[in-house]
Amino acid sequence: MDTEQEERAGELQLSQGDGLAAFSLYLKAGLPDKAAWLVLSLEELLANTELVEHITAALIKGELYERAGDLFEKIHNPQQALECYRKGNAFMKAVELARLAFPVELVKLEEAWGDHLVQQKQLDAATNHYIEARGSIKTIEATLGACQ
Repeated sequence: MDTEQEERAGELQLSQGDGLAAFSLYLKAGLPDKAAWLVLSLEELLANTELVEHITAALIKGELYERAGDLFEKIHNPQQALECYRKGNAFMKAVELARLAFPVELVKLEEAWGDHLVQQKQLDAATNHYIEARGSIKTIEATLGACQ
């Protein structure tokens, strides 16, 4: 810690069985993703509501939306998880979650996924999502753009 190697110090604390100390060191090192991984893997840390709120805030601030969504899903907060998956363009996870918790959202998610794929110039893949979203105009445009 004196040489500002908080990540290594966190790994040492973790190997000695002190998950909470390791968590704090990972956050101090600016590694919210690694801290989230630790929280997801240790049930005693996951049960600490204040700690989970702190890490989700750090993940969102660092724009690590997919990992924040994973954490929200693990603590049974599907609404926040879905929002994070959307922001992080983690559409596969968003669709899987929506199928279980928010079936009404599926059409919107499929269309948003298609829009994202169009932005990425993946018109072939976008076509399938537009079909799922029942967006006939966008389906036709993506199909023509993909020369199908």
